[in-house]
Amino acid sequence: MRGQHVQLELHPPRFKVLLLTDGPAEKTDSPSHKYVTLSARDTVKTLCNALAKAVSPTSGFMGPYRVWAIDPSNDDVDFNYKQYPALKLDTSVHKVVDQQSLQEIDDVYEPEYPFVVEFKGDHNWIIDVADDKKPPVPLFNSNDGFFNKMSGNSVARPSTALTTFGSKSAITSATTGKSLNGGVGKAMEPGTLGLGNM
Repeated sequence: MRGQHVQLELHPPRFKVLLLTDGPAEKTDSPSHKYVTLSARDTVKTLCNALAKAVSPTSGFMGPYRVWAIDPSNDDVDFNYKQYPALKLDTSVHKVVDQQSLQEIDDVYEPEYPFVVEFKGDHNWIIDVADDKKPPVPLFNSNDGFFNKMSGNSVARPSTALTTFGSKSAITSATTGKSLNGGVGKAMEPGTLGLGNM
């Protein structure tokens, strides 16, 4: 019953599911996977829970698990195993399902879609997806900042400053201290130019 309306599903979707194993996988001549049948209006969260229960090696508390959506368009997909071999699970093709998603199943997956459930061991997952969790690259690299470029590539350029000697003035180079008029002047401290008249 949905709201106040009764609905009857003639063909509720069912989904294939296998347990992931890191050990030797036994090949079978015919499919030995389990099926999970739910309403098309059930959520993805409900689907994940049902898939995990279907292949759980223990009854009762299942512990942490991940559900992998196995892309059926991939040529390498083969479900003729008693348990799905970890070596065949390509993380660039097959993706972890969002177990908290409240999307309706029929909006996301077609009937007969294959899934693999991975249970966490004592310490680690079977599939290492640490490479997918790399920190994002910063938008602006701190080493490429304006001030870093200026301080690293600064070139000393001679600048001229007006130096006063009593009533005489001479233009001198701040880098050499020599007068540009030919005489030797005293280089002024930056920021003190023009204070001689005070």
